[in-house]
Amino acid sequence: MQTIKVGMTRARLLSVFPTEGGLATPLKQTYVFRDCPYFTVDFEFQAVGRPAHDRSGRVSPKESPADVKMSISRPYVAWSIAD
Repeated sequence: MQTIKVGMTRARLLSVFPTEGGLATPLKQTYVFRDCPYFTVDFEFQAVGRPAHDRSGRVSPKESPADVKMSISRPYVAWSIAD
């Protein structure tokens, strides 16, 4: 869990943290620790190779493995969310 740092790509993050269920956007998502899904972390991303927002100002619905992490929350304990 401590290997994940700001500036790494979404692809690298997914090797340690799978996505959590619930509401999310491609630029802000919640992930759970692969070894214990009760450890939860929120990440914010910067879009790479595509616009982050459409002409109306809405967040683009696409995400890319090349997106870069801009911020990481402190890990916290939470129940799993399944959609």
